[in-house]
Amino acid sequence: MTVNIVEQVALKIKRQGKKRAEYSDKRTCSRDIFLSGKQYVGVCRGALGELFQGPALHVENEIAIISSLIPKYSWAYFSPSSTSEENTQKYYESLRQNHLHRKSIIALDHYCNLHNVALPDGHWEFSSQLQVARGMASSTADIVAILRCAAKYFNRTLTIHEILIILSKIERSDSVFLNELALFCSSRHEIIQQFNHIPPLYALYIHEDETVCTDNTKSILNNFYEKNRHSYKDLYRDVVRSFNSKDIKTICQLSSQSAELSQGIFPKQYFSSLVNEMKSFNADGIIVAHTGSVIGYLFCERPGIQLLEEVSMFFKSLQGNCQFTEING
Repeated sequence: MTVNIVEQVALKIKRQGKKRAEYSDKRTCSRDIFLSGKQYVGVCRGALGELFQGPALHVENEIAIISSLIPKYSWAYFSPSSTSEENTQKYYESLRQNHLHRKSIIALDHYCNLHNVALPDGHWEFSSQLQVARGMASSTADIVAILRCAAKYFNRTLTIHEILIILSKIERSDSVFLNELALFCSSRHEIIQQFNHIPPLYALYIHEDETVCTDNTKSILNNFYEKNRHSYKDLYRDVVRSFNSKDIKTICQLSSQSAELSQGIFPKQYFSSLVNEMKSFNADGIIVAHTGSVIGYLFCERPGIQLLEEVSMFFKSLQGNCQFTEING
């Protein structure tokens, strides 16, 4: 009896040792692949709507935004492999037919044409924390992630100028490729002004039910902005002044004003409800995705658990699940 128990224990230890060895081999293999340059990755963060959106003042019929940069990301992975030119073309054509990856592959096409190189042979994988058509800059982040990955594969430095050129060929975009918050001409793909780092802001937010396709909204927005140009002109100048002075209280208040003006063109279902309860939660402002589904509260101080629970219950009464993020840049 005792011998059987000893033998069983010995066999168990032997099996565990084998599993550890197999796991170690897998880790070593993965590490060797990484170190030998057989896998590449590009990453780009997203946004939680905009702290401001309105008409650009330095040029006619263009849209200016300040995207709120958040620590939620899009990834592109590439693993090179050898295959025939015909199979490579078929593979990329299948990716172009996938609506989730179409813009990313078009961006890769432009990048390769820009540098006069062929599309790389291999396999792409994509992952994202950013919801699509919600105002989180998901497509811009996807594009920048694949460009950064491709640049690593081709051993090139990806410049802001290259990113802007390629984005301008694809869509009205966000400034999520920058490390700082910026006043950005989204339709002209022009950095109007980059701001110095500001203290972090905190957001508790939900997504409303409706998604928004932003592909054909420029003319609608410009017509609305022109009709309300006086209000936007004052807001624009106040926003720039508050970012230059790093006055985060005023930044939050002006974000609320921008969201309120946006009610006239892409209204949020729960905007009035959030405004009515702002004081009870001591919120410093409201943030929205002006052409998306995001709506939430801004705080200059990190919300504690009790406040998080209270806001979560309120959002639940609006049929929304509360989410938290930090805005920094």
